[in-house]
Amino acid sequence: MQKKQNLAIVSTECHGEKINGLRSNRYLLRYTLLLFLTWSVVELYVIPSSEHFRPFYKILIWVLPVLLYIRLVDKNKPIYYLNLANKIDINGWVFIIASATILAINSLGSYLHEGSIDFKLNTPHLINAVLLAGITEEIVFRGFIFKKLSEKLCYWSSNTLQSILFASIHIPIWISNNQDITILFLYVFSFGLAMGYFAKKSKSLWTVVIIHSLHNLLI
Repeated sequence: MQKKQNLAIVSTECHGEKINGLRSNRYLLRYTLLLFLTWSVVELYVIPSSEHFRPFYKILIWVLPVLLYIRLVDKNKPIYYLNLANKIDINGWVFIIASATILAINSLGSYLHEGSIDFKLNTPHLINAVLLAGITEEIVFRGFIFKKLSEKLCYWSSNTLQSILFASIHIPIWISNNQDITILFLYVFSFGLAMGYFAKKSKSLWTVVIIHSLHNLLI
């Protein structure tokens, strides 16, 4: 009798976990679809006529929903869930120094080839592409989406999927700027894979935030 009761309890717990898992999957899917739809519309039709509001749009559409999701749906503290409370460890500093060296060599190569380096050190670029993109994009993709996927999938699957999503969300701006989508997609996809690996190994989101900002400054 006791054994049957224990089995019934286990069955009920498993059923509850399954329902919670399905609900969590639906929430994540809805969030991702809403992010892509909203940002595509804003990038294509709103930002071209109000570029100076890009920081506001990015915080409102990218960061705020993630913070609310973690707080209200997951009942967790964003700073801990996103690994923003973790200090950069030795692995993180190795990744940062190695990435900075590679980016500096690339910039030097550009200088030797073209005779100049355009860092675009104007205020809008520093705010939007360097400071803001680094923190907002890493919060969404490596801090939130990658971690959510990692709870359900193996490392390679979750990292590949978040990299595809990361590259895909840049498509609207590439369309707006009439850029080569195929080449840029492959490049940003590869960049996303590297950021996912660095985030996993260093266990601090600040590692990839710094690398991402350096990349946008030097490339």
